[in-house]
Order: sequence, then structure tokens, then C-alpha cells
Amino acid sequence: MIKKNILHPTKRYKKAESETLNTNIELSENRTLLREGDKTIILDTATLFDKERNTSINYRIYGKLNMVFRNLYSGTTTYGPLEEEMFYLGDGLDGDYTGYLPYNEFAFLRDDYIREVFSSVDDTNGTYNPTSFVKGYSGHTTFGQLDAPFKNWNLYLTYVYGQDETYPMKYTLSGNTEYSFTASSGVPFRVSDEGSYFKLTSPVKHNMGVGEYVIISGDGLTSSELERTHPITYVGDEKHGSDEYVINLYKSDLSVGTSFPGVVFGVRCLDKTDITNTKSKTYVDKNLT
Repeated sequence: MIKKNILHPTKRYKKAESETLNTNIELSENRTLLREGDKTIILDTATLFDKERNTSINYRIYGKLNMVFRNLYSGTTTYGPLEEEMFYLGDGLDGDYTGYLPYNEFAFLRDDYIREVFSSVDDTNGTYNPTSFVKGYSGHTTFGQLDAPFKNWNLYLTYVYGQDETYPMKYTLSGNTEYSFTASSGVPFRVSDEGSYFKLTSPVKHNMGVGEYVIISGDGLTSSELERTHPITYVGDEKHGSDEYVINLYKSDLSVGTSFPGVVFGVRCLDKTDITNTKSKTYVDKNLT
């Protein structure tokens, strides 16, 4: 029988000293910034979309237009082709050709364009002998089906494309009293002292709300620019829909001795601590044919 001894794995031989067989591996890393090349472009999809939309000349308009036609005005004309198509108030026997213009002179799409119409004069089964004739009004003007939508109206659609803060504007009161200002001054307000508060009424929608601020400017103000930024207590008065045109400033929220002239100009401000970025703009429309 062969005698076998099991040697501990930490010993090289039976009477050898124990040895550590674990190997320590050092973990380290190197970091290097990725250098951007000359052709690197940071792409913002929202900014790119706005840029492409504003520079595009092709648009697809969604919507529907309905023609509401009511012929209220009558008159006369010496233009023969149009005179023959009018709807007379009388029978014309007395030489009075006063009447109304026909509907096609106002329609979005005229249906009196010149076209060739085919019809059959034989109803025998299996026999078709078409005849053609020209249909449409040719006395006033001659046009085809493709030109019909462009005879009466030119439609334009506008949207906000840019702004001009220095655009000159005027606010005129009764008695030809004029106030000149620029678009950056905001919208005009007529001021009335209601005892415990000032009521500011604008001829246009002010787009301001409770909890926001209004930056007041105008002739006759002597307070500093920061003191002119006042909190809006509430909007509107007893009239329906006035919340879009009236703002109210409580005197208790204003500096002592604050007073306003009869007409001031106000700019909306969301944060009183940052009024440098507050701007009021007059927008310029971009026409789309």
C-alpha cells in the first residue's frame, strides 16, 4: 500500500514555511478630456426647428374658411358686362339699372369659369353620341378653372417672426392729446386714484396677472427705476372682461408718497429682483401668401 501525504497549498514542501500565494493587483485609471475638433457642432433640435421654420417659404395651412355673404349695398355701373349680370331692384324698363352685384363677384371660388361640357343627345341603349359646348360667363372676364380661386381674393396669413423694441408709437386721447413712446416702454395705462389703490386701465390687453409686477414709466415720475416696479394686487373691476385691461396697485404696497400722472406706460415683470431682462416688444409679422 502506497502512503500518500497531502501537502498544504501554502507550502512548497513538507517542512517549509508557509508562503502567501495572493497577488495584489493595483487598479489605476487615466482620464483625458476629449478635444473637440473644428467641425464639431452642438445641435439643439428645438433651435434648429425654429430656424428652419422661420427661413422656410413653404407652408401647409390647416383650417377651413366659410363665406358669409350678405349683399347690403346696391348701386349702378356703366360697365356693360357687369351691368348685365346685376340683380336689379326694378324691371329696368324705366332706365334705372340700380341693383346688386352677383355672388360670384365675392365668392372665394368662382363657378362661372369657362369650361367645355359634354352631353349626350341619344338615349338609345348602347349608343353614345356626345356633343360638347362651352359653358361659363365670358362677358366680364375670361378665365379657366385653375384661375378661379385667384380672381376675387388674395389671402394672407401672418405669424410672429421678429420684433423692434425701438418702434415709435403714439397713444391719442380725446381732444387730440398725444403721448409718444417706443415699444420697449410697454402699453399705455390711464391712471385713476381710487382712494386706497390706483387703477390702471389699458386700451389693449395687458397680459398681466396677480402676483406679477409692472414696471411703470412716464413723464412726471421722480422715483428710482427699482421703486417703479410695483406688485399687482389684483386685476379687473366691476365690468365683465375687465381683468384683461385693468390692473390695480394698492398704495400700501407702494413707497410712501408715490403718485402717478394721468397716463403712464407699463411693462410686465415676473421677478422684481431681475428687471434687467424684462422687455416689451412690438412684433413684426411675416406675410405668407
